[in-house]
Parts: sequence; C-alpha cells; structure tokens
Amino acid sequence: MPVSITLLFVLIQTAPAPAASGPASRPAQNIQLIEVDAVQAGIDFVHKTGASGQKFVVETMGSGVGVFDADGDGNLDIYFAQGAPLPGCAEFDSRSKLYLGDGNWHFRDASDSSGCADAGYAMGVAVGDINNDGNLDMYVSAYGRGHLFLNKGSAKFVDITESSGVIAAGFLSSAAFGDLDRDGFVDLYIANYLDLDEVKKNPYCGKHLPGGRAYCSPHAFSGGRDFLYKNLKNGSFQDVSAETGVARAGKTDGKGLGVVMSDFDGDGNLDIAVANDSCANYLYKNNGNWKFTEIAAVAGVAFAEDGQERAGMGIDAADVDGDGKPELFITNLAAEPNSLFHNVGNMIFDDWSGVSGLGPPSIPFVGFGCGLVDLDGDGDRDAIVVNGHILDNAELFGDMSPYRQRPLVFENINKGKFRLIKSDLPFFATPRVLRGLAFGDFDHDGDVDAVASPPEGRPVLLRNESAPSNGRIIIRFKATISNRSAIGVKVEWQCAGAVFSAQTKTGFSYLSSSDVDLAIGCGTADRVDRISVTWPSGKKSEFKNLAANHTFEITESNEMRDVGTLRNR
Repeated sequence: MPVSITLLFVLIQTAPAPAASGPASRPAQNIQLIEVDAVQAGIDFVHKTGASGQKFVVETMGSGVGVFDADGDGNLDIYFAQGAPLPGCAEFDSRSKLYLGDGNWHFRDASDSSGCADAGYAMGVAVGDINNDGNLDMYVSAYGRGHLFLNKGSAKFVDITESSGVIAAGFLSSAAFGDLDRDGFVDLYIANYLDLDEVKKNPYCGKHLPGGRAYCSPHAFSGGRDFLYKNLKNGSFQDVSAETGVARAGKTDGKGLGVVMSDFDGDGNLDIAVANDSCANYLYKNNGNWKFTEIAAVAGVAFAEDGQERAGMGIDAADVDGDGKPELFITNLAAEPNSLFHNVGNMIFDDWSGVSGLGPPSIPFVGFGCGLVDLDGDGDRDAIVVNGHILDNAELFGDMSPYRQRPLVFENINKGKFRLIKSDLPFFATPRVLRGLAFGDFDHDGDVDAVASPPEGRPVLLRNESAPSNGRIIIRFKATISNRSAIGVKVEWQCAGAVFSAQTKTGFSYLSSSDVDLAIGCGTADRVDRISVTWPSGKKSEFKNLAANHTFEITESNEMRDVGTLRNR
C-alpha cells in the first residue's frame, strides 16, 4: 500500500532500470498459461468493493479465493469472497460464491445450498480440516468479523463462529491453517491489517479538487493486532494471541496482509512469516509448546537489504535453489522490488531480490497474489505475481505506475536464478488490476493451474499448458496420525540425478488458499527415482520408481497406491 504519494514518486524516478534475469543463451521458455472464459466455465461471479467515491481503504484490498475439494468428489472447487456495500453505496448481492468443479473446467454454482455464502464483507480464505473428519473446512476473514464454516460433507457448511470461539474481529486479511504444536489438529493464524475503528472514520486524503480524493496511506492508521487460535480438538479453539506474542500492533507495526507457515529451520515445527505493509515483516520462530520468538530483524527478513521497510502484500515460502531449505518471497509496492530472502540456515536469510532476477523487473509494479510453484514441470519452483495499483487516480499525484498492470511470470532457470517470461498470450500481456491468486490442478493433467481475482470484476481462470512433454506426478497425502489436511508434510524427490524438495501448505499468496495436493515435476524423465516423505508426526516413508503422469496416494501408514493415469495435456 502507498508509503506516501510524494515518496513513491521520488522512488520511481530514482529506481534502477530492470536487470536481465537469465542468460540469453537459455532455450525458449516453456511456460504457457491460457485463459479459460469464466462465464463459459459456469462462473458468473463478479466481485464488488462497495465503493461510493468516499475512498474507504478496504476498497483497495480486493478479493480472496479458495481452491479446494469442498464436496469430496476428487475435483477442485472454487470459493470467491465477496465485498459488501459501504456507506453511500447502493445495495447489491453481497454473498460470497462457491462453485463446484467437474474436473474438466466446468463449474456449477452451489452457493445457495452451501451454507457459506453469508460471510459479511469477506476478505481472505483459509482451508483446513479442523476436526479430522475428512471434510475440508473454511475460515473466511472479513472487514469486520470473520466466519468459521464447518464442512458437514458434500459441500454443506455450518457457521460455527460463535461456538468455536474463533471470534476475531477487525480489518482481517489473510489467514492460514497449520498444526503448530504437532498434536494432529490444525491451528489458525489470522493477519489483521489496520485499526478498524480508525479506518471507519475515513479521513480525507489527497487533493481538494474534483476527483482529487485518494485512498489514505497505511501510515495514516495504527496497525491491527493479529490473532492465533489453538485447536482444542473438540470443535473449538482457544485464543492464544497474547501469550504467544503475536498480538503485536501499534502506530508503526502490525499491519499484516500476507501469512505463510513453513519449517524454515528444519526442526519439525511450522514457523510463521507475516508480510506487513509499510513496516517491518514478522518471522515467528516456533520453539515448540506454544512458545514463539519474533526474530525477523535478526533473521534478515524484516527489512530489505538497504535496511528500509517495504510495503509487503503477498507471501510464499518454498525451496527455489534445491538445497532443501525454504526461501521466503514477499511482493511489495511499486518502486520497491519484490523480495526474495534466501535461506542460509539456522533462521538466517540473505536478500536475493536482485541476484535472483525476481526483484528488478517488479519495480514498476504493485504486487499482490503470488506463488512459488512449478509451472513447467521441470521440478524446480517458478514464480508468478499478479499486480495492480492502489490508486485509481494515480495520475493526479504524478505517479508513473499505471492503475492496470500486467502480471509477472518467471522461469526458474538455475537454482534460484529466474528469467522474466515475455509472451503475447492475453494473460501475460493484458494490464489488469488483480489481487488474490490460488493454485491447483483443475483438469487432472498433473500441472498447476490457477485462478486470480480482482477488486472489481470477473475472476481470471488459467489453464496451464506449459512444457507438455515434461512428466508430472500428483501426490495425495492421507494422514492417519498427523492432521488430516496433510498440511506441513515434507517431501524430497529425485529425478535423473536432480533432487528437489517441498512442504505442503494451503495458506499463502494474498487472501487466498490453494489445494494441498503436491504436483511433482520430473522434467524429461519418465519416473521419479525416489521420494521421501516426512509427516508432521515425525513418521517417515520412502518409495522408489514412481511412473510419471500418474496420481499416487501416500498414507502415513507407509502405504502407496496408484490412483490413476493423468489426463493427456
């Protein structure tokens, strides 16, 4: 979000030119993302912010999206969070929407029967099985009060917010589930953006001329305290925000927009990273037994390499250089390069924003939803960021960054060195304003598809047609001791001598949740030579010679079965 209009203008003027991100001798790029017409696919959702011209900050935030199997039929479904009328705005249908997929890019609207459409001014989506009954439940954060929906099966949800004790309220943004104490049940972290009472006063910002009102910078408001809820295993949660130290907020900190859980130090416990807007990021080291230490400054991820705070929005964590340790990626405001923090080990990170090639091309862009995902099926993690300015009248303030902006897609060309993809395909070339971004294999062909959502308008569905000759494998995890959602499973695999690693998660990006199944790329190999699995419980499994282009189910009881052949791409 804007640091200040004057400062933003100065930074853009003095920012260095984007650097090339990859050797010119690299073969032609392999990443192809094709837009699927949302209406023809059965999705008629149109997100609305409830704007009336009064420039409430929440109008800039956009919409979250959740990708998960809501009805348990093996096909991915999509939940879109909807806004609501703000003061001065005419009434409109403010129900969030759930669409059930058939596995072949066709969806039907199940919102009326789902029980999860009424979520207020909905913002973010988090998915996890809170009671280990095999049905994926959902938390929807909101501008006001969030909602926890229990899935009773077949995409029939019940609002258990009151009875569960998850009664967080505020300017709630991203949220994520993860088993923080390794007791077999997922816990919940909720990021809180700005002080809601201050925001609702809606002070005047901008210029006193026709059309000159602007959205206020986050510097105009105090931060909101984040929330952490411990799963009590009986359908209810305990608010442990204060005693764990995550209830941090003040005039200059606590402005959380993105959250991801990952085991950054390899001790078996999920740590928590939070992207904060225009203030220091957070990194909570999980010491076990609900003891957390905030170490972002010491770890090297609180600020950029120049010691300056950034306006963090989207976030992800994944091993991009093949050393088995997850890096941290955060999207930032224009004139602030997106940040890649390289994991050195022992909770120490180096700023790789420049040397990775991810930072310089992002300087003119305002980054939101993101993902470190294997788009081309070669085993390593590529990067994708959707963009769009905050100010719809930025030209009045000398801002050189346009309101509508094209996305950025990067190919990982060698151990964490990235090259920006240039393509005339509509998704790559069309300037838009997008916010949420989530991932999953919608058509059972083994590659990672995506859906992006705007602050105003229709979502963008993306079918991945990258590198069709590369082999893929989909791994589904069936936990018997660990949390049923299989969040936090560590995987290492080897293909043709190359070793890769990943950890399962649903909560990352911006206001969004993705499918937990793991898509493994084999490149030109026809099989995965070896795959090692470490469950959150500590139990380990190893399997060999997995044929490419198949889906496998791995259970915590050390069993694996071939579920079927992937669809041809």
